[in-house]
Amino acid sequence: MTILLQSLDLLPELACIGLFIYKWLLVIHILLTWFNPDPSTSVVRFLRHCAKPAWRLGLWIAPDRFVRYALYFGVLGVLFLQAWIPAFLESTLLLVSAPEVQSAFSPFVIQLVGHTAQAFLLILNSLLWFVIILLALYFVLTLVRAGNSPITYMIYSMSVPILQPVRRLLPPSTKFDYSAPVCAVILILLSSFGLMPLSAYFSLFSLPVQICVL
Repeated sequence: MTILLQSLDLLPELACIGLFIYKWLLVIHILLTWFNPDPSTSVVRFLRHCAKPAWRLGLWIAPDRFVRYALYFGVLGVLFLQAWIPAFLESTLLLVSAPEVQSAFSPFVIQLVGHTAQAFLLILNSLLWFVIILLALYFVLTLVRAGNSPITYMIYSMSVPILQPVRRLLPPSTKFDYSAPVCAVILILLSSFGLMPLSAYFSLFSLPVQICVL
């Protein structure tokens, strides 16, 4: 029994590493799509095949107006699973190895609450910073009046729906569109003073287990 438990102790780490690798395969696939790669090459076909589960997950997560970016949301879903699954496995192993399972069940539930909250806040924070970088690129492109390209189109098509509610609240400007930096500053404040303190609070629920954040 002891040898079996020692072998199972590797499962959380293996799950963390496996999902970490899968996440970066998805990121590489997304980056390649920006440059219209040849779909007949073995590398592109392999990455497309790997991305199908994440794409289906993204279709379930993404709002209707962002369905075309389902794979991006799929990456966020994988990021959630990367944080949650190894922590869940480690907490389960602690529960199984406890001398008295009934007395250990209550801390197990509390840990699951901490794992879930931290994983959810992690994807929210990652999404916020993705949007912040996207808005920074959008603002630079508007300043230099960039020409048409697949990357420019992608940045504009993703940024404009996000900025529309902010533009309604701001006075119009004839010189340049400053809605992007205003929105970015708001998101930075939300991340720094909202999501990060909440994540630190819920990390206390998970102790002694820590979520995977590779």
